[in-house]
Amino acid sequence: MKSFKIYFVMVLVLLSSGILFASGQKEESGEKVLKLVGWSTTPQEKEYVQSRIDLFESENPNVKVEWEILANEYNETLQIQIASGKGPDVFYLDASWASMFIENYALSPIDDYISQSTIDGFYPSTLDAFRDDSNLYGLAKDMNTLVLYYDELAFEKYGMSVPTTWDELLETSKTFAAMDEYEAGIVLRTDFARFYPFILQNGGSILDEDGNPNWTDKAVVDAFDYYFNDLIGSGAAKTNKDFNGENEGALTTKKVPMMISGGWATAYLNENGKDIEWKMTKLPKGKSEKTVLFTVAYVMNKNANDQELAASFIDFMTSEKSQRMVVDSGLAVPTRQAVADYYIEKNPTLGANPEQAKNAKVYNLGVHTPKIADLMSAAGDKIRLQGMSAQQALEEAEMEFNEYLDTL
Repeated sequence: MKSFKIYFVMVLVLLSSGILFASGQKEESGEKVLKLVGWSTTPQEKEYVQSRIDLFESENPNVKVEWEILANEYNETLQIQIASGKGPDVFYLDASWASMFIENYALSPIDDYISQSTIDGFYPSTLDAFRDDSNLYGLAKDMNTLVLYYDELAFEKYGMSVPTTWDELLETSKTFAAMDEYEAGIVLRTDFARFYPFILQNGGSILDEDGNPNWTDKAVVDAFDYYFNDLIGSGAAKTNKDFNGENEGALTTKKVPMMISGGWATAYLNENGKDIEWKMTKLPKGKSEKTVLFTVAYVMNKNANDQELAASFIDFMTSEKSQRMVVDSGLAVPTRQAVADYYIEKNPTLGANPEQAKNAKVYNLGVHTPKIADLMSAAGDKIRLQGMSAQQALEEAEMEFNEYLDTL
């Protein structure tokens, strides 16, 4: 109720300032207008999405798609717009925010517009985050897992083997870090989504079966210790913040010979990695090979004026034809099973990404995912910057999360 009041006040403010836009804008001369909102991570992605929009318009000459890139406060802005009865017809929704949008009744189900045979063509895990007990609210446009990238030339030069386990990753990173040639053995990010795979690989879970925080469990604490103390604390690894926020740039400029990132990094590496021989492999495993699956869906605003048109656009943008364009772009892994072989055929050196998807857990911890991510990231910072023990940092984070739940 408190959050609703806050959003209500924010809606009034935005209405008075006139920055909310309406879905399903008025048609002129028989032309239908469909509003799409999303984001763009690279110029290549922007070009790729626009090409599919152009194709949709050519096949539907009475439809004009207006695409807006929303750069700041993406999810918060959309929630406010939808609460005001406005917002785009279709928009990108990250799996980590899906539960919140569904629980707040911000979306319209697409089941009545999309055939079951179409739905069955997707990897089930990519759709799970966009369901509730009764309905499906979106179709995943692509997916990615976190993988290990490395400079093959560096490993060949020093006769090193590519690490496949946690122990090997630590020792290999320490060896490279001790060389004058490198600033560290590997570059790591410190946000929760990037170290969550290590918790899963160690047998840890963030929430128990009743939805309560499980953060002081030994498996979780040990994973934090490994990531923030053994790797980063020892100097074997440096963080992206040590390199002006860049993971990929640290690898391509030979400051480190390894990094962990998603499949989205390949476009940058192809463009800027001319001086290295970059390769991709699966994450070094802990007790298991589990990892995190990142996916984004096209979803329909509950306020969409023409829901049939919005659903047909979602269907088109995630069709097999469009998925093949995803593969050709090299930006991500397709979510349709029928296109998987085509991906491997076109990208034989990138097979680690779809291979890991088989052991991946979708990055969605329910309606409180954003809050959990903030608290877990803050716990990592306390270990890394303040020298706090992993046990204490996680105890404090768990206490703060319970206090947060009490306010709801």
